[in-house]
Amino acid sequence: MPIDKTSHYGKLAYLNDGNPSASEDSWDGSPKDADRWGITWSRPYNLDRVIYTTGAMFSNGGWFASGLTVQVRNNFVWTTVTGLAVNPAYPYDANAGPYRRFTLTFANTSGDGVRIVGRPGGSASFTSIGELEVYFDG
Repeated sequence: MPIDKTSHYGKLAYLNDGNPSASEDSWDGSPKDADRWGITWSRPYNLDRVIYTTGAMFSNGGWFASGLTVQVRNNFVWTTVTGLAVNPAYPYDANAGPYRRFTLTFANTSGDGVRIVGRPGGSASFTSIGELEVYFDG
């Protein structure tokens, strides 16, 4: 089940529908300190990699400004992963670009949910997402 902090259009299915060119954003007209996009499941899964595809970009936001990380949920508690690496490096500005893929790898873990979290960017303080893919490479 897709989760977010705020969705502009209410189209959370876009997060994992297999179509990265359809996107959602978190614009709601209010400043926020953190934004998050994620997926939860009815049981735990092993995971060690997510691919975040950015969504549409706008002159006033659509990217993360700082602190992009991954959190995993166990027993309704979110914990930041260890050993995080982002490839390519996330630029933390509009250069993140529309519909670009960023691979976030981390130490093997398990949980019943995963989300990306960070401070939203732009003068309107929001992020966008085209897709969030979750993998376990072992």
